[in-house]
Amino acid sequence: MHITGIIAEYNPLHLGHQFHITKTRELMKENASNSSDAPHYIVTVLSGDFVQRGLPAVLDKHTRARMALEAGSDLVLELPVPYALSSGEGFAFGGVSLLHQLGCVDTLSFGSEAGELNKISAVARILNTIDGTPYDSPASPQNATYHTAYQSALKQGLTHPAARLQALSKVYPELDLSVLDGHSNNMLALEYCKAIYHLNSDIRPVTVKRQGQDYLENTFLTFTEKDCMNENQLRFASATAIREALKETDQFNTMNLSSDILSANVSPFVREILLNGHAGNRLIYPDDLSFILHYKLLNLTKAELTEYWEITPDFANKIFKNLGQFESFTQFSNLLWTKDTTYARVCRNLMNIILDIKENTWNVHQPVPYARVLGFRKDSAPLLSEIKKKASIPIISKLADAEKLLTPDAHRLLELDMKAAHVYDSVVLQKSGQKAPHEMQKQIEMVS
Repeated sequence: MHITGIIAEYNPLHLGHQFHITKTRELMKENASNSSDAPHYIVTVLSGDFVQRGLPAVLDKHTRARMALEAGSDLVLELPVPYALSSGEGFAFGGVSLLHQLGCVDTLSFGSEAGELNKISAVARILNTIDGTPYDSPASPQNATYHTAYQSALKQGLTHPAARLQALSKVYPELDLSVLDGHSNNMLALEYCKAIYHLNSDIRPVTVKRQGQDYLENTFLTFTEKDCMNENQLRFASATAIREALKETDQFNTMNLSSDILSANVSPFVREILLNGHAGNRLIYPDDLSFILHYKLLNLTKAELTEYWEITPDFANKIFKNLGQFESFTQFSNLLWTKDTTYARVCRNLMNIILDIKENTWNVHQPVPYARVLGFRKDSAPLLSEIKKKASIPIISKLADAEKLLTPDAHRLLELDMKAAHVYDSVVLQKSGQKAPHEMQKQIEMVS
């Protein structure tokens, strides 16, 4: 049995994601040595109702889990919300730690602009050593020099990613850092490799070269699905571009435009789900949370704001200074965004306030303590059996059983996920008038 992990958001799942899953299966078969007849499975670790850029997912996690299964995943597990709302480092560590603790995943597949891992792995090994060594360790003078250079770069007003690259270039000039500069998927690939080294995991990283737009590109390409599946002219649109187009058609209620866009950029089953969500007013965008955020901010003091995860006194002051200008989640995020803080960091800070995630709520530098099943293929019984035999963490398929399977701390994390789902469902209810089942009553997604 060969099991490959994928860590994803699928917000929404598009043809580029479909291509990655297809290429991953091809790589699994190519790399299977002396066991070509052994079954191959894909386990997807999926962000829940809120995603890494500090935003709500356009569709709920159960719907996106079904997308993943229809696209070729065999099992979908939920990445708990603190990891899903973390920086690239926390997001990657959470996903890798979950897969590692299943005890039977042999490969991790992810997209990258580079399409190969030698240069990225070299940087990951050094950063893993740096992060695992005390700043003032006399045994590693280069590490101490790196930390000094990194802090100096931060004082210059650089963001964490830019400061890290500048410090690395000064202290480790032999590294080729061009592979990371400005390449978002390569940066995430770096974090995946770091997490594997940190956990001393036997999981082997493999990468599929990313095709088409950068994941933050929000302009649209015009092409056909046939074009997308021709490797000589791959032109996949990004999930960001698809969401922006859906949001625009949502505002102007231009269903025909939405339908045309989706026909060119997602598979038919995803198109149907998105069009149904569009028609039912169930697609969720950041500004749908504006009222919740504004209400929360109006009821917090500066001191209380600093209790939330990653919110510094300076950021709390910035919130108070600009609160009178609040209009919406997006407008306020842009108002708070400065050159020394990434836009995603601003959004994550605000989402932590909405979801009541505080500094002491959960440490994302510790491994995920359970695996919650969101969905699986009916023919994946051998995979589930293998995981149950080898996993070092509880497998949660029924929330009603969770309390007896989890430690108090782990159960507290699960309750946070449930609360986040309830917040998301309340926004859907307010927008569409459609009430979702309670999280305890939601069924695991299953496809044949």
